[in-house]
Amino acid sequence: MEETEQLDTKVHEESGMKYREYEVEGETLRVFFSDSAKRLDHEEYEEYRFRRQVNKYLNKQTMRGRHFWPSVLPTQMGYVGNTYNKERAEKVKQELINKQKEE
Repeated sequence: MEETEQLDTKVHEESGMKYREYEVEGETLRVFFSDSAKRLDHEEYEEYRFRRQVNKYLNKQTMRGRHFWPSVLPTQMGYVGNTYNKERAEKVKQELINKQKEE
């Protein structure tokens, strides 16, 4: 498996950055291995947009299940919309941590 990944990876001559080529809608795009939010000097606009989409998708997949914020809070009178209040947020966070430790 590693051999095929190494064969697919190419190196840009001017910058020395690694990239892979992908076929998207009949067009070949280079996707550079970079987390930078700004457009690279040697990168075309469509390549930049595609790289940002890929990075955004990968970041979402990485964060899935790790970060959350409940949109409503259960109370004795039903559910109440959750508004951001740092003091209250820390209290809810601590309660969740304590609850997880007990289980």
